[in-house]
Amino acid sequence: MTTSSTSSKSKLLYVEDEVIISLETAETLRETFGFDVTLAHTLDAAKRLVAQQHFTHALLDVNLGRGETTTELAQQLSAEGAQVVFCTGYASGEFDGITHYPIVEKPFRAEELAPHFGR
Repeated sequence: MTTSSTSSKSKLLYVEDEVIISLETAETLRETFGFDVTLAHTLDAAKRLVAQQHFTHALLDVNLGRGETTTELAQQLSAEGAQVVFCTGYASGEFDGITHYPIVEKPFRAEELAPHFGR
């Protein structure tokens, strides 16, 4: 499942496998930071979206379950110029390739995203 709003705002890809969390956070990203948020709940959906659209920002849950992580997706988005921030409930050292990106621990509040997405 994916959702999107359309506007000329900065485009943020938010990848989160927990649907309730993702809907609440996407609304915060829209209202607090003014992003046009596109939401993906699976890695496959996120990859399809990245192939179709350009994103200026990304908030990525590191671990999507079933052995899927968003670390390679982060590298691709970063190479395309997107500002990438990881969110995770795990210690940052548990995943290779994320330590040079900003990491926000779950659960988080909008204030914790402000240093990375404040506008």
